[in-house]
Amino acid sequence: DNLPVDSEEEVVAAISCWVGPGTKEVNERLKLHAPTMLKEVRWLQTSAQYRSGLAKSHEMFRSNDCARLLGEVEQWIKIEDEEKPPCPFNRRRRPPSTLFVFGMDRNSKKWSVLGFDRNLQAEEWIADMEDRGLASYSVVGGELSDIYAPL
Repeated sequence: DNLPVDSEEEVVAAISCWVGPGTKEVNERLKLHAPTMLKEVRWLQTSAQYRSGLAKSHEMFRSNDCARLLGEVEQWIKIEDEEKPPCPFNRRRRPPSTLFVFGMDRNSKKWSVLGFDRNLQAEEWIADMEDRGLASYSVVGGELSDIYAPL
């Protein structure tokens, strides 16, 4: 869940590279694990165009197990009724790598907004705030329960 990637396409490329050319023994062992790893890809965050080109661009989708999983993913995404079969992949979204911190600067005693990148462990000044009395906060790309932590 906390894999620091920019896109699910990067996850598929990493799995494909890991499963890629090697000794016969290594390839057999890795190909056994590829379908399990592919189930952790957040397929809902990929485009239909990307998914349709996978068999041509990644050799691992030529194996029966990986091709079958990709077919199940496509079928599950296309079914619109509420009695869908169990989802064959991980539906949770990855948490955003940047969060915003609102607070008073220690040195200047001004209110500011900072962006903090969890992966890089780095902060960046975004803006100053003149008055925080009527400030509102919105969650983008997730649910409040995903990021809420009591003080």
